Amino acid sequence: MKKITLVATAIFFWQFVFGQISRTLQLPGNFIFNIQNGDRLIYKVSANGDTYNFEVTVKENLERLYFDWFMPQKDFNGQVILEKEARANATIYKNIFQNGDEWNFKDSATVWFSRKNFMEAKKGSTTLVLDESPPVKFTTEAGETFKILYKGREVNLRNFNLKASSDNVDRSLRIMDNPSNSLILRMNLGWTIILKEVQ
Repeated sequence: MKKITLVATAIFFWQFVFGQISRTLQLPGNFIFNIQNGDRLIYKVSANGDTYNFEVTVKENLERLYFDWFMPQKDFNGQVILEKEARANATIYKNIFQNGDEWNFKDSATVWFSRKNFMEAKKGSTTLVLDESPPVKFTTEAGETFKILYKGREVNLRNFNLKASSDNVDRSLRIMDNPSNSLILRMNLGWTIILKEVQ
């Protein structure tokens, strides 16, 4: 009888735990993920009346992050290395890619937010330098629904929003709320880039 009770209790416990996990993943804006080697991120870019994909394939994600990038509609490609110090402390962001660009960043970043900017943003605001423009202060706002396809299934990513307005130009960024993988999910800098899928 004891054995039956123990088995029934164990079954109930696991059903409860997995039920809670399943419900948690289905809640709006509650899904996050970490980057694995080989992950492919597919962004949609809209700029100057043109629309095309920007694809990132992660080759290494240790202290430094190394990825290949590709714009299939333009047949542009290149490589980026974010060194350890860039991942930690960068406040300068490069967002304009030309064919053949091979960057090794120590004080700049791209695609991912640095830990410094992430932690500042979580406290309410942070300052960024975007493509060699003057520094701009961004204020943190609550995230909104942000759905992507993650390895074949639709998920709603936990995120927060950053907004700034200067020189009559509105700028905004959406960041995944995961300090281990602070992906830039969306940017509006007069042109837009938005993450659509992770494969």
